[in-house]
Amino acid sequence: MKKLLYTLLIRTTKYSSIGILIQLLFVGFSLANNGEPLSFIDPGRTADNNSNSVSLLINVTGRVTSSADGLGIPGSNVLVKGTISGTVTDVEGNYTLTVSDEDAVLVFSSVGYVTQEVAVNGRTTIDVVLEEDVQGLDEVVVVGYGTRKKVNLTGAVASITSEELEKRTVTKASLALQGQMSGISVRQSSGNPRGNSASVLVRGQGTFSGAGNSPLVLVDGIESSIDNVNPNDIESVSVLKDAASAAIFGSKAANGVILIETKKGVVGEPVFSYNAYMGQSSPTTIPEMVNSWEYAEVVNEVTPGRYSAEDIQKFRSGTDPNFPNFDHIGYLFGSGSGFETKHDISMRGGTETSRYMFSAGYYDQAGIIKKNDADQYNIRLNLDTKLHEKLNFSIKLAGAKDKGEEPTNATRGGVGGIVSGAMRNSNAIHGPTPDGFWGRNETLHPEADLNSKSFIKNW
Repeated sequence: MKKLLYTLLIRTTKYSSIGILIQLLFVGFSLANNGEPLSFIDPGRTADNNSNSVSLLINVTGRVTSSADGLGIPGSNVLVKGTISGTVTDVEGNYTLTVSDEDAVLVFSSVGYVTQEVAVNGRTTIDVVLEEDVQGLDEVVVVGYGTRKKVNLTGAVASITSEELEKRTVTKASLALQGQMSGISVRQSSGNPRGNSASVLVRGQGTFSGAGNSPLVLVDGIESSIDNVNPNDIESVSVLKDAASAAIFGSKAANGVILIETKKGVVGEPVFSYNAYMGQSSPTTIPEMVNSWEYAEVVNEVTPGRYSAEDIQKFRSGTDPNFPNFDHIGYLFGSGSGFETKHDISMRGGTETSRYMFSAGYYDQAGIIKKNDADQYNIRLNLDTKLHEKLNFSIKLAGAKDKGEEPTNATRGGVGGIVSGAMRNSNAIHGPTPDGFWGRNETLHPEADLNSKSFIKNW
């Protein structure tokens, strides 16, 4: 009985003390408000400036998760739009933020995700799901013997996709890299159809030794020449520039690595595509040789009396076939059509378990010097089959056949020797003569070499 009375007394005293404390607080607020009664507002509302009310803050809590896996995104930024007030999510993606306006807008952002804006609207709990930024960080780059998202790269890697390559009309894969990446030098030193491949340097000249400066080229993981690949078959090209990204390939990667991934099959009905290209090449600049009478006048200054005034006049008038004004360079570079054409056909399709891609290509280029041309045939088959949930089977077959020819002379192999002879022959030397022969300068007779049956063939 005593214990019960003691308990009731203690509880009564406690609640009486709380009641007195609340009354004292109201009196204190009333005195602070010049004796006027207090006006209460709902949580989160801001009172009018003319009323004697106070502004209470809203505590907003929630969680920021990823749309890909539903896990929380740590380190996400949560800011009140138009202010510098904000916070960052914890390791589980949770956050707590105090706002002073129920109509405030919260901005949620994180690296690799699309920024999202959400209005508070008086809510105290706001959960947000961020979508991945597939345009930036989902871009897959081929690195070594696998792939990696671009955001996770630590080495110097540059890449281009088939969409970028298809915007350009190129006949060789090496030319497709020209002007597409920083630190990549692509130089085409010859217009000869049989030897017009471009040289590729990664970050400049690597060495002056006989080891060479060419980067290692891997096509679908197999070492190959870049120009053995049909540009129309390329899905992506990645260039590993520094030692960190290329270290997996060892000493062969000292000058960089070019990784080429070819196109694969797609799920769905067979899709056929056909691309055709036609063009014509012409020399950018042709050396302008001095006329035969000008040449005779200069020779007379060195060897007086070599040509008489009558001879010089015959050169100038062009009435005597024995005194020609024949442009050997012009004849040489005007003898070919320079016409080129390229045709590519491909078929892609497949199912969820088996996909295929088949392509064939043909390229023909006639040089700007006649009898100098090249052909290339390409064929490729990529087959990917899913045998088991953890077992995939792939077949990648490719073939390339080059065929070309060019004229040559007896002293210097190839069309380069004929061009050198034409540069050394003055316009006062005959080209083809009326009796079916050819003019010559000692052993140099470029027109005769060009029209002879001597060829360098590459079958």
